[in-house]
Amino acid sequence: MTMKKLKIALIFIFIIFVFDYSFGEDADDVIKNVQKRYKSAKDIIIDFNRVFIWSLSTNLDTLVGKIYIMGDNYLKYETNEQIFITDGRYVWSYSSLTNQTIIDIFKSDEDEVLPIELIFNFDKRYDSRLIERENVEGVNCYVLEGIPKNENLEIKSLKIWIEPKKWVTKKIEYVNLNDNIIVYNILNVKFNNKLKRDFFKFESPKGAEIIDLRNQ
Repeated sequence: MTMKKLKIALIFIFIIFVFDYSFGEDADDVIKNVQKRYKSAKDIIIDFNRVFIWSLSTNLDTLVGKIYIMGDNYLKYETNEQIFITDGRYVWSYSSLTNQTIIDIFKSDEDEVLPIELIFNFDKRYDSRLIERENVEGVNCYVLEGIPKNENLEIKSLKIWIEPKKWVTKKIEYVNLNDNIIVYNILNVKFNNKLKRDFFKFESPKGAEIIDLRNQ
C-alpha cells in the first residue's frame, strides 16, 4: 500500500469524528452521538480487516490490522505489511515487503496532513445523507452515504455503517476511480486504553534500509 492510499484509507476509518451536516433530525442525532462517543475518549484502539476487491478480476486482497489514536496528533496504523506512525511532528512509514523505513517531517500541506485533520474538510468535498438501516453481524446499523462534490477526488462514493447505542463505526466501504471496492470491517473499538506518548515512537527493525527525508 502506498502512502497516498494509506492516507485515503485512514480518512474513512475516522470519518465519523467530524460530520457536521443537516441530515434531518434522525441523522443529526446519530452523528451527535457518535461524535460525543469518540471525542470524549482519551485514546482509541481499532481492530479491523480490509478487503480490496479488484474491478477487473475476481481476486481479493485481505489484511488485518490495528489503528491507535491519542489526541489530535498521535496515530499508529499497523498491519503485517506496514507500520505508519506520527506524533504530529515526524512521520515514520515501515514496509516489511521492502524492509525499508521512510522518515519525514509532518507537513501542513493538504495531501500530507494527519488523517484526523483531513476529515475536517470532509463537508467541502462530499455531499452526505442518511440512506437506510442495514444489518451488520446481527446489528441493525445506520448507513451514511457520501458523494464527492469534486470529480477529481480519488473516491467515487462511500458508505459508512454506524452501530446504534454503542455509537461506533462497524463498516466502511468506498469505490475508487478505478472502480475497485475497498471494505473496512471494524472488528472492535476500545476506548481509554491508557496509551502513552512513547507508544508512538518508532524504532526501525535491525537491517532495514532507512530513508530520512527530514533534511530535504
